[in-house]
Amino acid sequence: MAFLGFARDDGAGGARNYVAVVASVICSTTPVRTIGAAFSEAISIVHQYGCAQMGDDLTQTRRTLAGVAANPNVAAALVVGLGCENNQAPVLARSIPVNKPVEVIGIQELGGADQTVRAGIDAVRRLIDCTRRERSALPASRLTVGVLGVEPDPETRSKVYPAVGRSIDAFVAAGARVILGVGPGLAPAGRRLAARARDGETAGRLEEMGDGLQRRRWHMPRGGKLDVRPWTEAEAAAAQHELSITGTAPVETLVDYAERPAREGLALMAVPSDPVEAMTGLVAGGAAVIVAASSRGLLAGALGAPTLVVAPDRDGLDPFASFVDVAVGGDVDREAARLVERVYEVASGAETATERERLFGFAISQVGTPF
Repeated sequence: MAFLGFARDDGAGGARNYVAVVASVICSTTPVRTIGAAFSEAISIVHQYGCAQMGDDLTQTRRTLAGVAANPNVAAALVVGLGCENNQAPVLARSIPVNKPVEVIGIQELGGADQTVRAGIDAVRRLIDCTRRERSALPASRLTVGVLGVEPDPETRSKVYPAVGRSIDAFVAAGARVILGVGPGLAPAGRRLAARARDGETAGRLEEMGDGLQRRRWHMPRGGKLDVRPWTEAEAAAAQHELSITGTAPVETLVDYAERPAREGLALMAVPSDPVEAMTGLVAGGAAVIVAASSRGLLAGALGAPTLVVAPDRDGLDPFASFVDVAVGGDVDREAARLVERVYEVASGAETATERERLFGFAISQVGTPF
């Protein structure tokens, strides 16, 4: 099991070789977009946060941006700030958890947006030149695959989810890392997943997740407590039908949104129901390729990682068929093997439907209510 990827110094393997132009704050959005648009090898990471943020939301914004910059598909990064934001650009750059070329510029320091664009274009040109490299054969152990279920219907749960689950087992057996996004649809099955946990701490966290939806009580910030809404019987029953997407491999760990797993094997990540926010969390966690198991083709893939859409093979006219990379409808083992093969092809440079159509989404999930 091998793929043709880009070897990184931290031992990971990239499926793409981008320079990421990262906005530390909403105020640097326009220069970041202009700088990134000047190069086919660059991606622009923009968002609406970073100004007047504090507490858990600021922590999550910074962790997400740093994680995306650390993704194996990113060879180098340019962080662009304003100068007066809470999410200071130099602090963000220092929080990137892997060693790679990183430069920082600021709009106020340079004296305006036009000067920033010129400096940014020069910086990205340097970063592209120093990180240009050829693909090489890498073992599966250097690949991280993100997996997400998106708005499944009964046909998706019966046809697609079992094939995706068996592909997860195949990746884990080959030594790859897999990060499975666990949203509100699957979370009520936390106690079932806890039975597969490698350690007691992970099992305990999964059991808590299985007990109910946890949200921070922002109206009583001094308490620092969590509200827990128990899952309904209907939610718990529906989650049992989604378990097949998890495969059978042991659960090594449960990580927070946008957190990078420290262990190999199968990791679960708590993600929101919004698919773009969820995929962004997987990219920040280190996923070089994302498998999205959906009831139909998607009109947005992840920015920073090729997104391979898997959906049921439907008869007749399907307006979303051109956005499906793998249509599943036959023997589960055969379809799982076909999916695994396609993932390695994408990791080796094959284009996905969302890449072909330039449909990239980026959104950061927030813990509380942004002001």
